[in-house]
Amino acid sequence: MNFDPINNAELLLIRKALASRFGREVQCEYLTISDTYTAPHDGVLDIWLQGGSPSGPASGGGGYLSGSGAPEISIKSVEVKAGDQFVTALGAGGLPVTVAASVLANGIDGGTSSVVGPGVNMTAVGGKAGKASATVPVLGGEGGHGGQGGDEHRPGGDGGDVLAATTNASAGSGACNVRGLPKA
Repeated sequence: MNFDPINNAELLLIRKALASRFGREVQCEYLTISDTYTAPHDGVLDIWLQGGSPSGPASGGGGYLSGSGAPEISIKSVEVKAGDQFVTALGAGGLPVTVAASVLANGIDGGTSSVVGPGVNMTAVGGKAGKASATVPVLGGEGGHGGQGGDEHRPGGDGGDVLAATTNASAGSGACNVRGLPKA
């Protein structure tokens, strides 16, 4: 497994705080690659799964660029036994887009992530890429939504639109919905 050392340091602090608060072991792991996770002991596994993030559009000079949508977050809790295995497939992020002078290119959508194991078969959908156009309006990419199998699905925010402009313009991207706000 590949772990991000900054996030693991933060998770270690959270783990210690939870252990002192609830009087029991809490284990936090942050997967950054597709892999198989093996439960180290009996307990409850809380899974937070995020779809892939899309790339933004590109302009070689001029044009209108909409924002990309953020990926969906899917959440599930499941009872596990030591040795239970969960196969994770993390959705690919949209590849960077490069263009020559005077060319416009749309971004690339984020992929769908999944986790499969005992009592779990869930997905989280990636966000849709931003668009590039020589004219307005240009609608932003949709936030990821429509994943299956989780206890809760939090849709990603939509990318910003460029509805009217007299000169070149770009819009911001959507945000991940960590707090679980309803989609407007």
